[in-house]
Amino acid sequence: MVKLVAMFNLPPGTDEAEFEKYFVKKHARDAAKIPGLRRYVIGKVAGSPAGEPAWYRVNELWFDSVKAALKAFSSQVAVEATNDLMPRVKDFTPVFIKDQEVKLPASPKKKTVRGKGGKKR
Repeated sequence: MVKLVAMFNLPPGTDEAEFEKYFVKKHARDAAKIPGLRRYVIGKVAGSPAGEPAWYRVNELWFDSVKAALKAFSSQVAVEATNDLMPRVKDFTPVFIKDQEVKLPASPKKKTVRGKGGKKR
């Protein structure tokens, strides 16, 4: 699997409430119909440890492969959804990501302390 991560900002003066209504109720519903799309996650940036976030939204569109994604984005559904979105956003940056999961070390098990009568404390 591969995901296309699409990041963008809003142009100055954009009514955020109106944009959100459009993005969630129209764009995301239209984009969800892209052929070959396996998973679709829309994310609104909540903040950044570095201060001001670089992006307004970061969205994930999952496909079987880069080839499948490129084919999907040439579909009529994808072209129409993209053409409808582009005039409403700025700094649109799409990248393909192939994840590699890193196993986390197991958490140490807590010792149960028992008091008189064998009851846990």
